[in-house]
Amino acid sequence: MSSPALRRADAALAAGRVLAWALLIGGWLALAALGRHWLPLQAGGLLLPALWLLGTAVALAGLGRWRLTRRGQALALVLVGAVSAAASWAAASTGAHPVGLAAPIALTALPHWAAASLLALAWSALLALAATTVHGLRQARAEAGAQAGGAAGHRPAPPPLAAAGGTLLAAALLADAAGADPAVTLARIAWSLPLAGVALAGLAALAGRAATPCRSGLFDCAWPVLRLAALRDPAQWASQAAAFAMLPMMAALPWMAAWCSTGNGTPAEQAASTAAQHLAAMLLPALPWPGLRPLPAARLRQAVAALLLLGGLALAWPGREGLAGAALLHGLAWGLAWRLRLAGDAGAAPSKAPSAARTLALSALALLGFGWALETFGSHTLVALHGALALAGAAALWTRTAQEEGGPQAALHRWRTPSSGVR
Repeated sequence: MSSPALRRADAALAAGRVLAWALLIGGWLALAALGRHWLPLQAGGLLLPALWLLGTAVALAGLGRWRLTRRGQALALVLVGAVSAAASWAAASTGAHPVGLAAPIALTALPHWAAASLLALAWSALLALAATTVHGLRQARAEAGAQAGGAAGHRPAPPPLAAAGGTLLAAALLADAAGADPAVTLARIAWSLPLAGVALAGLAALAGRAATPCRSGLFDCAWPVLRLAALRDPAQWASQAAAFAMLPMMAALPWMAAWCSTGNGTPAEQAASTAAQHLAAMLLPALPWPGLRPLPAARLRQAVAALLLLGGLALAWPGREGLAGAALLHGLAWGLAWRLRLAGDAGAAPSKAPSAARTLALSALALLGFGWALETFGSHTLVALHGALALAGAAALWTRTAQEEGGPQAALHRWRTPSSGVR
């Protein structure tokens, strides 16, 4: 039997995770859509998401260096939430579609792109503070478990359940952002982010005394980290490639909503449908389904590689169906790759992993390059991306087969010999 303190710690950790995931998924849904409206600048509208990732990297680095007390953490969450609301009001008031929200006088003079940039930076600070809060709640839960004598057989809810809850929350508010009026999106942000900040501030009071950002993965391994040891292991090529597929796939959701539109429903409804399909594909494989629990890591890696390869084959389907099918299959691969990361199949010890701040900063730069490619080459960029993922999956499967038959060198030797029938 678990103690009341342990149950409270579990509930607080689950709530913190839900809010953190809502901020992460909501940032992708909202900022990519707003950036495409207001900040194209030859970057595919991805300047706002890139600024968001870079701001999160800077905030994580600062929080890792200067640790906040629980009271300071709570105060920072409330203040950042208030700044995000003010920036949302200012962006809506200075844009072409005012919503009647009273923005602070000092912010009404800002151009809408400047107010939107301020919103992205405030959102990044809120996400970084949410990550440290989740880490502190994990520490508090570990302390409560130790005081309860280990509470044999009692475990907190798995992170994918909290991720599903946070994703549903974000999707309910912002799934249609790519097709909705920007003023409507900003109006939702103006009240939802401050509420999230206040809720996280309340949870921060229950966190451990030494809340710091996670060394890697942001929180719950939500952000992939490039590990050199994994790159040296061909068996992990597919899972590493699938893990990083989240970056371009989430950033390209507004483009996908336009390219893969069926013409049925309003633009907002079509955008919501596209976002729902992508998010479901990414999260469903990671949920604790009974049939997936006994599968070993090697089998999951093979499944990831197979899904990547199938996604590339789906591109042969003509029209928008091929691109949509490839995106869904590669979303499923991301879900399995995340399941592997949660299980600790990362290929390197956490102490040897690069910091989440550095990874996010590099991701911001990569996002700008991806946005330029989208702006220049259009849908061909996504076709090339999914094709590259398929090649990674094919290489992983071939390497696995070669290892079972005597190693890659032996396979190459057989391929080159006349007895194989290939000259």
